[in-house]
Amino acid sequence: MFCFVRFLAGTTLESDMAVFLETTGKDFCDINLVLDGHVIIAHKSILTARTQYFQAMFRSFMPPDNTVNVSYKRFN
Repeated sequence: MFCFVRFLAGTTLESDMAVFLETTGKDFCDINLVLDGHVIIAHKSILTARTQYFQAMFRSFMPPDNTVNVSYKRFN
């Protein structure tokens, strides 16, 4: 199997991911995070790759509706 990936000269992974998440990436989101009543659509694979918190969460349970209420504590 051959896979062709086109890279744009002068771009970084960070900028490529930002463009992806703002465009076609939204079509492939598979989890909804609810924070202060705001729904944030996301990718489980990216969350688990970047944080141990979500990796542990998704290993221990997966909500049936793919929605996670996220609570946080504000520090002043």
